This record gives sequence, structure tokens and C-alpha cells, in this order.
Amino acid sequence: MRKGFFLSLIFLILFTSGCWDRKEIDELAIVGATGFDKVTVNGRHMYRAISYVYKPAEMGGGAEGGNGKTLAPFWVVSELGETLSDAEKNISARSSRFVFLAHSDMVIVGERLAREDGVDKVMDLLLRHKDLRMRNLLYIAEGETLRVFERGLPQFESTLSQELAGISEKSLPIVSKTYVPDVKEFVYSLLATGRDPVAGKLEVFPTPEELSSPVGNEEPQSFVRPTGAAVFRESKLAGWLTDTETRGFLYVINKAQVGIIPLKLPNSPQENFSFQMTKAKTKIIPSVKNDNISITLEVKAEGNVGTMEDSVSLAKPEDIKKLEALVAAEIKQLIKNTVDKTQNMEADVFGFGEAVHRKYPKVWKNIEEEWRNIYSDLQVEVKVETKIRGTGMISNPITVESR
Repeated sequence: MRKGFFLSLIFLILFTSGCWDRKEIDELAIVGATGFDKVTVNGRHMYRAISYVYKPAEMGGGAEGGNGKTLAPFWVVSELGETLSDAEKNISARSSRFVFLAHSDMVIVGERLAREDGVDKVMDLLLRHKDLRMRNLLYIAEGETLRVFERGLPQFESTLSQELAGISEKSLPIVSKTYVPDVKEFVYSLLATGRDPVAGKLEVFPTPEELSSPVGNEEPQSFVRPTGAAVFRESKLAGWLTDTETRGFLYVINKAQVGIIPLKLPNSPQENFSFQMTKAKTKIIPSVKNDNISITLEVKAEGNVGTMEDSVSLAKPEDIKKLEALVAAEIKQLIKNTVDKTQNMEADVFGFGEAVHRKYPKVWKNIEEEWRNIYSDLQVEVKVETKIRGTGMISNPITVESR
């Protein structure tokens, strides 16, 4: 009896285990990025899904077509549909392989779709997808997403998705001028109480350099770059932040890591001093007094002297103190400009409402429905303390006397 039980168990293990739905790699169309647009076709509003598919055979860099041109290591394929899901599924009819999203690095949403419909439909589709990872970076394209894929020719990597992923991971944190969340982080902000979401922004721009095309023999006329940020009011795109406004946003949410802040010294016609930030920390302190709500931001920033293109000496402590005051005033103005712009959009991207909710839950219960109106006129005080830790290997600037 016992022997028969074990024989049956072995039989089950041998013949019922394994990956019944496994697909071989040569049966997959591996997608590096996916995107969505809203378009008008013959007077009808429709949705476009775009997949940026890797072509492994050409990714080694040696394959050539019949006309002598290098074959692109990617395939941009798009299809239309009545809904986002319909458009996405229609792409499968264009591919001889199974469309596989598990290796996708980013999701890009077109500006019109984000403004008119909002991104809640896109997020619903992504969250229901069994293959797509929530670590995908989320960008909003200035204009149409299809144009980004078609015009975005990479220079260092084989594909645009790899290049943008590398820029977001390695380069953007050291300049603190743009913000790119992943899908999971964006959805958290979208569903959070007292906070509006922010996404990355992509723009197609003409490059000033004369660069050769990595694909074919023609020189590319434009490239794609992350810049600034996309501001949402609930699920709809409300506007854009510039590079400098995004830096102010990053200070408030404690994601301004490093970067250069150029400044003008007193009586100077142009920027001749740069502060090289190494660390920054901000506290959001809500206050409710006599039914008046206010926010105080306490910012502490540290850094070094990056450049000094003036004859100002840095040998004395009082000289350093003057520069610290200049840096503090500049950071304060950066933050105030960003707060003012988001108040005009009625978009609380900083989570001030979330801070009020945490500290004053009873007050929040009474004002939650009116928070957007309250935020547009909210009093925000910014206090900045800066510390210059070093001046480099020299204290006095380099000056050359005329002869």
C-alpha cells in the first residue's frame, strides 16, 4: 500500500510538473519599451499602442541589409484600437512571435492622451498585465509617443530604451534637473491622499553636434532627452516643469542629490560662481492656527565651491559665510518659483496635503474636499541653511595680471 502511494507520487511529479506554458526565447518578440497615444482617424478618436521590439540578430552591430545599410537592432511597431487594450492586442497580429513585455524598461504616454483622458486607463492596463514589471520608468512625451520612438536614435547603446534607462539610472541623479518615477511610485502618488503625481518628461530636440547615425548612412536630425517633469492634477496632465523648476521640486521631496547651482556675485553681470551640492535634506512642517493652514519648509544643503570666476578671496570664514548666504537665497527662490507654479496648476505634487493629513487627521477630514482650492493660496515659508564644506585645492581664485 505504502509502496503504491510513493509510486503514484513519483508518477505525478514526473508527468505533471514543469512549466506547461513555457515559451522558447526564439519564439518571443522581446519589448524594450511600450507606449500609448490618443489620435484622431477619419474624425474618430482612437488609441495607438506602440512596442519597441529588440531584434537580437542585429544587436551585435554587424548585420547589413541588401542596400548596404546597417539594419536597425530594433523594430518600432504600432497599431490602433478602440481601447488601449484593443490597440495593444492588435500588435500581436503584426508579429510572428509572442509579444513579451517582461523585459520592458519604460512606458511612454503621449501628451494628448495624458491631457484629455488622463493616465488612469493606462495605469489600469499596466497593473492588470501579468508580464509588465512595476519597475518600468514612466515618461510623458511632449507631443506623440510614436514620434519619440521614430526620432530617438541612440548614440552609446544599441537601442533607445537601453540608452534612456542608462541616462535615468546613472546620469540624471548627478544633475538633479529632472524626475523620472517608476510605475509603482507613480501609482502610489496617484492613489495617495493629499498628493498629486509627477512623471518624467521626454522631448525630441535637434542636436547641435554633427553626429553620425548608428543605423544607416544618414545623419539624424534630432534626438530624445529627459528634461524637467510632467505635473498631474489627479490623473490628468496639468503642465510641465522646467529643469530649474524641477530642481526646486526635488529639494522639497528630498531627491536633490548632487548638482551644480550657478550664481552671480554682487555687482557681477553674469554667473561667475558655482555651488557644487553634495547633500540636501528638507523637512515639511504643517501648521494649523486659528483655522489657517501653512507649511514651513526647512532645507539644509551642503556642498563645495565648484568654480570661482572672480577675484573674491575664500581664505577667511566671513568670505565663506557671504557665499553661503547667496546659495541659500538661490535655493529658496528655486523652491518658491516651483511652489508658485504648481499652486497656479492647483497640483499638490509635494504632498503638503499628505503632511497635513498625517499631523492633523481631524482637520484634514473637514478640508479634504476643498484642499485643491486651499493649496492654490497656501502660505508656504521656505527656510534654507547652507554649508560650504570645501573650496577645493585652492582658496584664492586664479587671476592673470595684464602685462
